[in-house]
Amino acid sequence: MNRHYILELIKTYYVLILPTFIIFYILFSYTKYTMISWEIAPFIAIIFIIPLSLTIYYLKSIKSGKTRRPLILKDLVIIFIIIFQIWAFIPCLTAPFTAEKFTDIYENVFGKNYLSFIPKEVKQRLADKPFDVLKLLFMQSAKKSYAERKTIYYGNSSNQYLDIYLPMKPIFTPYPALVVIHGGATVKRNITNRGIATMETVNYFTAQGMAVITIEYRKPPEATFVEMIKDIRTAIVWIHEHSNSYSINKSQIFVLGRSRGGQLATTAIYSGVANNSWYLEHAGNYSSEYFAVAGIISVYGTLNPYLTKKLGNYYLFERNKVIYGSLPETEPNIYNLSSASFLVTKESPPTLLIHGRLDNAVFPEESRDLKRRLSEYDILNIYLEFPTGKHGFDTFSWSANGQLMHYFVERFIWAILYVNKYST
Repeated sequence: MNRHYILELIKTYYVLILPTFIIFYILFSYTKYTMISWEIAPFIAIIFIIPLSLTIYYLKSIKSGKTRRPLILKDLVIIFIIIFQIWAFIPCLTAPFTAEKFTDIYENVFGKNYLSFIPKEVKQRLADKPFDVLKLLFMQSAKKSYAERKTIYYGNSSNQYLDIYLPMKPIFTPYPALVVIHGGATVKRNITNRGIATMETVNYFTAQGMAVITIEYRKPPEATFVEMIKDIRTAIVWIHEHSNSYSINKSQIFVLGRSRGGQLATTAIYSGVANNSWYLEHAGNYSSEYFAVAGIISVYGTLNPYLTKKLGNYYLFERNKVIYGSLPETEPNIYNLSSASFLVTKESPPTLLIHGRLDNAVFPEESRDLKRRLSEYDILNIYLEFPTGKHGFDTFSWSANGQLMHYFVERFIWAILYVNKYST
């Protein structure tokens, strides 16, 4: 194989295929069909250092030869790769500015010195900084910090169960607890309460001495929204009733939901604390005391299905039809009653809303709408909008946005529990 043939192969691969891949990858990252492409882009960018070096070598080879015809193509390849390198690290480059803005929001809500109220032994386990580039480069997730997984069935279906994770190194007994409700209820892949994002959160918060309980629930076609929300309410009641058996402090329970899980978390708790009559009739006749949680965290939640069509989000609108089996025009009552904004009352607990500005699967307007509603009722609420966040931006706790998300969720939890103004 002569040198000319090798150079031609390099030209074909690095000059034609590589730019095409880069263009496709960046454009595909902005569609609603991908979630983590921007989160893993830094690793691809690092890999591209190799073809970048080879392309520069090839360019030098051409310059030293007799012809200069392909020079412009080689220059374009270098430009494409450099553009990709910059684009891939935008979430990392913007993370410090995003963290500074979020920190200001927290200090406005909890006070400048709010961290001083948090016990020393807790602060020792909190993340030192909102973003650590070494965690990103070495993909450092929280290590397993629970002794075992205990699976408990709260219903008769194989999909009605809880996974309970108790911390190996607790700080306090009974434990504060985080209940996690996963999303993906209408996608065609098998997303469960043991998915990547959920387990990242399990490891992260059990390391801080918290118990973490993840809820699995029935989904279409096995169940519609009414059965789904009944499952969540029933599971939360079970947790409350059995809290002593697992050394869980039932006055220090937080509920976190992602995507569809955000809708289920907010509607279950908001309806429960208000003793909403429709929910009492259709989703379990449970007393409000079971839903008196310390706080709710909604991460890119589908919080207002009634608003979805008005926003022009037909992707989510079609999935809502699967959940409800009807249209908002024909069954407006169920759409309203499953929208968190319509369920807010004076009894609603403190709520942290997290959304990505670039989320085109669930538009951030749904979280903004709930924030306005909570503020109208003077309910403690915080809204964090991630400038580079898409749907699922926190799948990996080591990614730039994943680090920021967990950093500010942990501070919300401990601030609610220990800052004097809001502690109970």
